[in-house]
Amino acid sequence: MTDASEARKEQPAHPRRVSEHMANERTYLAWLRTSVALMSFGLVLNRFAAELAAVRRLAGQPGRSGLGFPAEHVGVGMVVAGMILIFGAAIRYAQVRRGIDTGEYRPLVRAVWIIALAVLVGGATCLVWIYRRG
Repeated sequence: MTDASEARKEQPAHPRRVSEHMANERTYLAWLRTSVALMSFGLVLNRFAAELAAVRRLAGQPGRSGLGFPAEHVGVGMVVAGMILIFGAAIRYAQVRRGIDTGEYRPLVRAVWIIALAVLVGGATCLVWIYRRG
């Protein structure tokens, strides 16, 4: 091997930081599982709403899914959100990896609050939707 090819090789992680890198990988895998679950649920919701609308049309009723709004679009939105989530997780994984290697890692406290607020707003929206239907 030449010196140039050896210089391009990635340096192994410092032994004390191996557990930090492994924790970063576990976090990335958790985001990956979450995004796959979100996309899967979106696909199921989309297909269920479309089938429900088809059954209603066959029964001579209006072709809507009966859910009060086009649930098919919500399913597509969930698939898109899952795709965005995994892209963001990959970017964050690389940022944390670089921060661990350089010793300059700082947690994103603001991002935690933004995500928590977004999930709370989504949950509240679901509750309003459920009780308006009842």
